[in-house]
Amino acid sequence: MQRYHFCEIDLAAIRHNVGVMKSHIAGGAGQVYYLTARTTQRQAALEAGADMLAVAIPEEGIELREAGIAAPILVLGGIEESAAEAVVQNDLTQVVFDERRIRALAQAGQKLGRCVKVHLKLDTGMNRIGVRTAEEAQALTRLIDSLPGVALTGCFT
Repeated sequence: MQRYHFCEIDLAAIRHNVGVMKSHIAGGAGQVYYLTARTTQRQAALEAGADMLAVAIPEEGIELREAGIAAPILVLGGIEESAAEAVVQNDLTQVVFDERRIRALAQAGQKLGRCVKVHLKLDTGMNRIGVRTAEEAQALTRLIDSLPGVALTGCFT
């Protein structure tokens, strides 16, 4: 038995929604991130002023780079240490939440002569990924600040 799926996307609605989000964070209080799987949706979001695209895994970000997308790309999922060089090579911003991955990204950044951007993930109740206490957040922030090759550019929950 086959299932057929249909999804209708309203690009005008995407542009409108991004514009509304941008209007609520005027003055640089934050950035608008847009997560989707379709190239046309990503382009509509960027045209409407999205500051950054978001993907689940590095491979999706690499695919966007190969398609010529130059906008900042945030990888929302955690990575294995072996993916650190690909993240750095493709100028992806990686979500971090533990020391092991931060050190792997810093080493990749140093090896490639680049500074990798990271966002610290704060867990505020979903209990999936992220730091759970202020102490953990402070410790990882201090670690990031102490390592060459890595820069903390944001945090989110």
